[in-house]
Amino acid sequence: MPKSEKEAAWAHSFHGALHLSPGGSRLASDTWLWHPLGQPVTWDLARWFADGESAWHGEQPPVEYRLLPPCEYHWNRPMVWLDEARIVLGGLGDDDEAVVPGARVFDVTRMVDLGVHGSGSDETATFGGPEGRFFAADGLLYSAGGPGLEIWDPTSGARIGSVPGFHPTHHDTVRRELVQLTADGVRRRPTTESLPTG
Repeated sequence: MPKSEKEAAWAHSFHGALHLSPGGSRLASDTWLWHPLGQPVTWDLARWFADGESAWHGEQPPVEYRLLPPCEYHWNRPMVWLDEARIVLGGLGDDDEAVVPGARVFDVTRMVDLGVHGSGSDETATFGGPEGRFFAADGLLYSAGGPGLEIWDPTSGARIGSVPGFHPTHHDTVRRELVQLTADGVRRRPTTESLPTG
């Protein structure tokens, strides 16, 4: 039997990479919606598993489902969970022509009044610099773009270290390593290791 338009929730958007929070309680994705618009979304997995597609329609209490700031003609941006509450979204700007490297940190468990724009997740930090892929370990943000790996304090926005020429493509959370896959082999670097400043 064909689904109604309301039931076919996932048919109205394309999802970028899915990002699971470290404890597995939340999921995030930067979706491509028809306007065209990149719309980052986070949601509570327990509610999603319990309610199925109705969780996507926002019929549950607002604490379970969060829209982050959208960006016109730009989607599948870098994003990473710092912990079960905080997520980092890459890029500063609200359309593809204005986006510059940077990071925005949101606490999806706290809502703030945005005036005429309603309410949204509490934006706890905004800073320029991070670009490329994002990773997180021990409360720190790692970005792998430009000259190489850079490490950031997501509270202050300060760059606290770098590894030139190292561009990790994966994060092995079990071995606590950032991994770069290249045509010549595999390079690894522990996230617990002190990074040289630069």
